[in-house]
Parts: sequence; C-alpha cells; structure tokens
Amino acid sequence: MRAVTITLLNTRSDAERIRAIWHMLNSSQEVSYFLSVGWVENWLATLPEDVSVSLAVISQAETPVGAFFIGKSRVVRKRVFRSQAVFLNTTGMPEYDALCIEYNGIPLTDGHKCDLMDIIESLPIDWDEIFFPALDSKAFPANSLDTLRPPYVLVVDKVVPSPYVDLQSVREAKDGYISLLSANTRQQIRRSYRRYQEKGPLNCRAAANAAEAHDMLAELIRLHQATWMARGKPGAFASAYFRKFHERLIETRFHTGEIQLLRISFGNTVVGYLYNFIFRRRVLFYQSGLAYTTDPHCKPGLVCHVEAVRVNAEAGNLTYDFLGGESRYKLSLATHQNRLIWVRIQKPRMKFKIERKLRAIKQLLIAWRSSRKQNIYEQ
Repeated sequence: MRAVTITLLNTRSDAERIRAIWHMLNSSQEVSYFLSVGWVENWLATLPEDVSVSLAVISQAETPVGAFFIGKSRVVRKRVFRSQAVFLNTTGMPEYDALCIEYNGIPLTDGHKCDLMDIIESLPIDWDEIFFPALDSKAFPANSLDTLRPPYVLVVDKVVPSPYVDLQSVREAKDGYISLLSANTRQQIRRSYRRYQEKGPLNCRAAANAAEAHDMLAELIRLHQATWMARGKPGAFASAYFRKFHERLIETRFHTGEIQLLRISFGNTVVGYLYNFIFRRRVLFYQSGLAYTTDPHCKPGLVCHVEAVRVNAEAGNLTYDFLGGESRYKLSLATHQNRLIWVRIQKPRMKFKIERKLRAIKQLLIAWRSSRKQNIYEQ
C-alpha cells in the first residue's frame, strides 16, 4: 500500500483551493523564487486558456503535505521516438517554458518526507516519461534520485553550475568584493571602471516604484534585443508571452520588494540595466540589457554586476546568484557554486531502450573519431 495519494486540481475551476495550498507550502518551507506565491500566481494568470496545467496534491492520511504543478505534452525526438510526457512545474511547451524556471523542486510541508517512488507510482494519469527541469540539487526530489528503483530508468540530460556570490563574504572582505576574485578578473574590472570614469561620475540607481521599474525594463529590453539581434538570434523578449509575463510580474509584485531593476551609468553614459529578483534575502540575476561599445576594454556586464553585488551586499542580502550557466563571466565573478540538474524518469518502454542504445553508439563514434584525430596530430 502506498504511503501517499495524489489528487489533481484544475487550475481554472479549483483556483481558490490551489491558492490556499500553495500559500501553505510557501509559509512552511523555504522554496525558491520560481516556486514562490508571486511567481506561480503570475504564471497561472498569464498562461492562455488552452494551455492545460494541473496541481498534483500529495496527501498522507488525507492531509495535504506537498504539491507540484504538471504540464502534459506529446514529445517527439528525432522524428521517431514519441512519448506521452509530464513536466514538473512547467507546461512542456517551449514558448511558455522560455521563462526558464530554476531551482525547481517539489515543496513539502515542514517535517514531512515523501518517497519519490510513491509519488511517481501514484500519479493518476498515463505517462511514458516525466521531465524534471532545472532541479535544485540540494532539494527534493533531486536529493532522492538515488532512491529510484527498477523498472524505472533515470536519464540525466544535463548538470550545470549555478554560480553565486556569498554576500556575507563580500561584507567581511577587507579590500572589498573584487579582492575575492582572480587577478585577471580584477584587472579587467579595474580597467573597465577607469574607461567608464572618463565619462563622468558613477550612478547606480534602483527603480523606486513600479512605474520606474517598467521604464527601466523597457530600456533593458531595447538593449537586450539589439544585442541578440546583432548576433542573429531573436532574444528572450521577442516572445510576446515573455514580455506579458514580466510586465505583469512587475505590476503585481514590485511593492513586495521582490523585483529589482538597476540602471548603471557614468555621467550621461548608460552602461546597462539589470533585472533581478529578491526573495528571502537571496538575489537572483535574471536578465540584462547592456550598452556595448567598440572599446574592447569596456566590459559593461562586469561593471553592472560588480555594482549589483555592492548594492545588495550593503542592503544585507545573503547571496547574489547568477543562475544556471557556464558563461565565463558568471564563473569569474562568483565565489561559490550550486548545481542544477535536468533529468527524466522513464517507464520501461522498448522505444526508450532503443533510443538509449543508439545514443550510446553515437557517443562511442564521437569518442573514436576524436581519438583518431588526436593520433593523427601526434604522428
């Protein structure tokens, strides 16, 4: 007999009950901003009517002890491998999941533990595989993946660092934040500041109200889109849904202190804008709009983040998190790292077994070709 039962609630008809459950989970456990009441309520409010998402309520002895949202979608890989997929706290549709949830997980009430096997076996829907995107490696269910048992198969799609700055270390550093960084990074930062200081005095301004935040977001979008379009890519804000989500998030959540928009300038020269979230004294860098110049020694990203670290350290916040990615600037500016994990749990389907076998053969071929090239170069 399973220790838990799972009930699915409709996000439209059961909205009040869902709100009560999610508020309860947020008050009883420390969740990430991407699972906070503010983010989730905004997400549900902006999804189109035809996008179906349900809340899976985990109960023990008829008492709710946890919950997670699920989206369902038909997935096709390589035009051959088809599966009925379930997605944790996302829709399974790239257009809407471009919001890029991170530090994902399944929130549980304080003092309760759940068995991952019980949860996946109790799901009252048909599925072939469950996608767990951007899991917080320290939280449930990522910290319980090793309890998965046959016949289920765990597929790890990727593991990426989430570099961050420990702001307490910054406050304690005798020579300031940049003294915690490598010599090369310090040199680039100092040289960049010298170039910008020729333009006039430094000004790092935070939006004081929602109206200013909207104005700063508009300028951030303009710079962000110009940068990515110059690289031949659409940019995050090319999506109408993406813009709608963040405009509403600012409108409904700025007053809570969760939204931080920063404008960094020297004299009349704008260096860039940063769009951050602040939740339980943890700062999450989400998007930027940077004013690049032809001067290779002007590093707008480095300067903007150094100023953001300074502002948030002075404000008494705990961490400044660059979120997932292996970009050089993130790694060079960080003092510590977390990990985010993308995994799938699959049922024992022959199509998945064939897919894994073909992938293994492909990896062997790649390794063989690489080795062969190396041998040729060494001759």
